[in-house]
Amino acid sequence: MAEPLITTLLYRQGAMEMTCLFEDEQAPPDTARQEGEPAVALKALTAQHPVSGPCSSALPAAEVMLMVLNLPATLPREIEGMVQLQAEEISPFPAERTCVAWELLEQQDQFSRVLMGLCARKPLDQLHDLYHSAGLVPDRVDIDVLGWLALIKDAGELTDSADCLLLIIQDGHSDVVAWQKGQPCLIRSLVKASELNADTLHEELMMVMLSLSAAFDPAATQTLHIWHDGEAPGWLSEPGDWTFELHPLSQLPPLSAGLARRAMEPHRLDLSPPAWRMEKIRLKNRKKYLQIGIASAAVWVAVMLGFLGWSTIRQSGLRSLEKQNQATANEVSQIEALSQRVRSLTQFTDRSSSALETLLILASAAPGSGRLTIDDYRYDKTEGIVFSGSSGAETQPFYQFLEDLSAGELLRVKSYDLKESRNTYTFQVEAVWSWIEPDNGEEGS
Repeated sequence: MAEPLITTLLYRQGAMEMTCLFEDEQAPPDTARQEGEPAVALKALTAQHPVSGPCSSALPAAEVMLMVLNLPATLPREIEGMVQLQAEEISPFPAERTCVAWELLEQQDQFSRVLMGLCARKPLDQLHDLYHSAGLVPDRVDIDVLGWLALIKDAGELTDSADCLLLIIQDGHSDVVAWQKGQPCLIRSLVKASELNADTLHEELMMVMLSLSAAFDPAATQTLHIWHDGEAPGWLSEPGDWTFELHPLSQLPPLSAGLARRAMEPHRLDLSPPAWRMEKIRLKNRKKYLQIGIASAAVWVAVMLGFLGWSTIRQSGLRSLEKQNQATANEVSQIEALSQRVRSLTQFTDRSSSALETLLILASAAPGSGRLTIDDYRYDKTEGIVFSGSSGAETQPFYQFLEDLSAGELLRVKSYDLKESRNTYTFQVEAVWSWIEPDNGEEGS
């Protein structure tokens, strides 16, 4: 069989899924599936189907902040700089623990539309540990919803002139995609849509449409195209303002096939950290040196057979193996220590759609250069948010932050508490949704 050009491995629905694409375009994709826990299923699957070429995987969209940006640049290095600057402004994670990637959606004379993905290192480190347990390092990391969009488009369900909303329900999470003129213009992850009622879903979709109208022309259609695995959601039988068109995901090829096809296309979004590439190079060099060492040892053994005999050869081989085992044990200890440090870091864990939306609002309103930090954040779907932090030795950044936050369309500052402590001002702010009627007690302290 021909050497695979790409192998995509993805854990979903309680099983490890694999698709291999080959250099021969006439050769059909090789797909396989192994049920079980992630590490056990991965080892069993790769034992039956060894991975010999580049491999890829994907994160759920709920783990990633996705934004469509309009940038006044066309050169890749300029786009890269603008994307990194935007990521620094909005990321709720430390810079050293943030991974950013982008891909070009559309380009005109002096204009580029790009899709940016931003996530913390924690889910990537977990993915790396899973692959490392099978002796692999991913060459690229995509986002699952983009694989579904590729499959849906290939099936002829999304045309270059279509304007529509899609709800993709799969493997325990849900994603809304606004599709315009052949490209996604907004992607948001929701809470579990299968557990919502029609009214709550309508509210979530209205928030998506409000975000959409801020930067793009919203889709005129009120039809929601629902792609789902398993049974259709129960709220479809409830009355509402939206009409639904149902499409089972089972009529499409496996998700890993869509991600593998994206991996074959140039300049697609890739969240894998640069350190993984260096690790891949080290593993290849180590394998090369091991082969050279084995060849050299064979020559050495042949020479020693003529002078020392079998006893001396066996003793020398034993000493060589002991040294190699000790070197391997030291490397394993270093990797385990690094993994323990990574697991000890506390990461952002709230991945519901509305909470992510308010985090994005807070990040956009906060002044840059570390002049204001948010240490604690609580989200209430029916009321609003409460957060606290510090603003350094000046109060002006805090009041400017309140003014910028209140200028948005979704939140209104209800009350705040600002105190001075050791040349540092600490604060606590309560903000409510803009559609909640104000009461007489809304005032700062």
